[in-house]
Amino acid sequence: MRFQTAVPLVLLLLPAPLPAQRFGFTHQMLPADADDSRAVALGDVDGDGDLDAFVGVTGQDRLVLNDGAGVFSDVTSTNLPPLSGATKAVSLGDLDGDGDLDAFVGNSGQDRLEFNDGTGVFTDATGTNLPALFDDTSAVALGDVDGDGDVDAYVGNGSSNPLQNRLYLNVGNGVYADVTATNLPALLDNSWAVALGDVDGDGDLDVFVGNFGQDRLHLNGGTGAFADVTTTNLPVVLDATFAVALGDVDGDGDLDALVGNYGQQQRLHLNGGTGTFTDVTATNLPVLVDWTNAVALGDVDGDGDLDALVGNNGQQNRLQLNAGGGTFADATGGDLPPLVSETTTAVVLGDVDGDGDLDAFLGSGSSGLYLDRLYLNQGTGAYTDVTATNLPALVDNTWDLALGDVDADGDLDVFVGNFGQDRLYLNGGTAMFADATATNLPALIGATTSVALGDVDGDGDLDTFLGGAQERLYLNGGTGLFADATGTNLPGSADPTQAIALGDVDGDGDLDAFVGNGGFQGRQNRLHVNSGTGVFADVTATNLPAVLDGTFDVALGDVDGDGDPDALIGNWSEPDRLHENDGTGAFADVTPTNLPILSDATRAVALGDVDGDGDLDGFVGAGSGFVERIYTNLSRQLAWRGIPRAGKLQVLDLWGPGNGTWLLAASAGSASVPVPSVGTLRLLPSTLFIVAGGTLDPQGRADVSFPVPANPALVGLSLYWQALVGPPLRFTNLEIATVTNL
Repeated sequence: MRFQTAVPLVLLLLPAPLPAQRFGFTHQMLPADADDSRAVALGDVDGDGDLDAFVGVTGQDRLVLNDGAGVFSDVTSTNLPPLSGATKAVSLGDLDGDGDLDAFVGNSGQDRLEFNDGTGVFTDATGTNLPALFDDTSAVALGDVDGDGDVDAYVGNGSSNPLQNRLYLNVGNGVYADVTATNLPALLDNSWAVALGDVDGDGDLDVFVGNFGQDRLHLNGGTGAFADVTTTNLPVVLDATFAVALGDVDGDGDLDALVGNYGQQQRLHLNGGTGTFTDVTATNLPVLVDWTNAVALGDVDGDGDLDALVGNNGQQNRLQLNAGGGTFADATGGDLPPLVSETTTAVVLGDVDGDGDLDAFLGSGSSGLYLDRLYLNQGTGAYTDVTATNLPALVDNTWDLALGDVDADGDLDVFVGNFGQDRLYLNGGTAMFADATATNLPALIGATTSVALGDVDGDGDLDTFLGGAQERLYLNGGTGLFADATGTNLPGSADPTQAIALGDVDGDGDLDAFVGNGGFQGRQNRLHVNSGTGVFADVTATNLPAVLDGTFDVALGDVDGDGDPDALIGNWSEPDRLHENDGTGAFADVTPTNLPILSDATRAVALGDVDGDGDLDGFVGAGSGFVERIYTNLSRQLAWRGIPRAGKLQVLDLWGPGNGTWLLAASAGSASVPVPSVGTLRLLPSTLFIVAGGTLDPQGRADVSFPVPANPALVGLSLYWQALVGPPLRFTNLEIATVTNL
């Protein structure tokens, strides 16, 4: 079992709430390093037909060569000049006109030119070919701006202090002259992103500059002399821009601009055709910069796949609907009231009104006293707020919720974990809830941060395991009347518990407890094993890796398909972790090989089969302006390696069991046909055809390549792909490849 992550190509530059899994990487395909990397450029530097990576580092830059299967080897010591600097930008292009890719390296100090000998061995040509100018470069864009057939360089400066950007014209053979004074507007900016493209349709390359502050548009007069048209052609927006991409996003034949900002809403500017841009962010882009506290997965729209309800901190909560292959679209709309003055701390999905769909119970609190909320589903994922009529009007500071039938009357009740007195709301059967706290719960004023319901003592009813400053265990008498058994049944603990997950980790038939500790502090997580009667023993020292993390959430599930529950751990101060269970409740940390190493600020994790291939994927919600992520499980997976392009080679990557077999098929449309024991066929049977088959390598990988015809009529057409891998034979996810003319 391996995971890949759905991550943006450039920081926060996403056209949908969650990008598809095709941009993910497995960590073991790259050499290990501990560099402070600031820039990466991909290109075939050694001429063998695959993409290599030039990595800009604070210190010695790195070069890693691709073996053709996406496995990289570090050749820095033999192929790069031994130069130490603070690289912030790298761009690859044929600077000296000899047919291979050279490197223009932007530094905090002297920028550098490094020429390629054709085999991926670089030499430093800075001293002879580039003016000696000490700038603070954060962005480099290469292109023929003066129309003489060679590659020029536009350099964005001023990452910490406002500086003049620069234009270097190539006067032949990679020798550059600084023409900033004559060819660029005299402007002092903090420029972090630069993109070249013909935005006004006159046949030359213009410049879109992303700044801390107002972005800028410079139009080319045809000879590389630029005029600033920002005030007339760009919307007035004062953002902190980190990334810019130009492309025809609305299909009208001109270049639009997608702008990625730091800790702010990304923006989409549509081009009117002559380089005049209109900001359509509010209508055309989902708002993605959230502080997420809670995530719940469930099929809320009844189409057979898992959707996501996301609870945010003082921001709009979100409903993200799954298109069927693990690609999500923001469907928040008006069905989830903004309530931006509140902080959603917990989200649970369940059919509380008995009509067969998933309703939503949301807990509010954290820094203030708020009403918890109940949203009833109309059957298609459209929600109605019934808080005022169906919930007791109680103002609490809620941190977690759990749904379950605690009084054995056939409907879902809710246990509310608060900073203060916890609460129990009993369901009357039609989602009308009554407060039974005073009669059914111990009167304890505490700080509950997590709630888990499960039959821990084996008597057939749901008990409650609570996490907080003090872990607590409430045993159910059978009708929802709870007694505190903490002193006799739980090990003593003074950890700041943030998450509790119940599951039979040791295979003895009862529910054990995986305890996530830390939050903003580094603490050891804990494992409490159940004797069978609800008496727990702490086996952390022998059964859990000794790791100090800042854990905010834990999800248990069989991610490696061996029949026991593993643990996906969401951390704030450290990368998320994956602990695999050996079947006896002893966990091993497989994070370095099986999970992307990403230092996000994770507040919520959920496991579920979001792409429909039969294994458990991870949905991760993060705080402090980080994007949500999907960890796609590579137990069986199909993904295209690069954007499908007319006239180019298309490569599909397959994952499955080591030394297993694979069969790849395609069709002109999609379907949903259950096939017992194999999964769901998502290809349209009437147009299905077999493409290829073969054997997976010992690591469980294979790839298939085919040329896409250079036919303009194919642009915009989609082909649907799915594979069988095994043993045992199981369908992979559905992969859709739409031909582009990029």
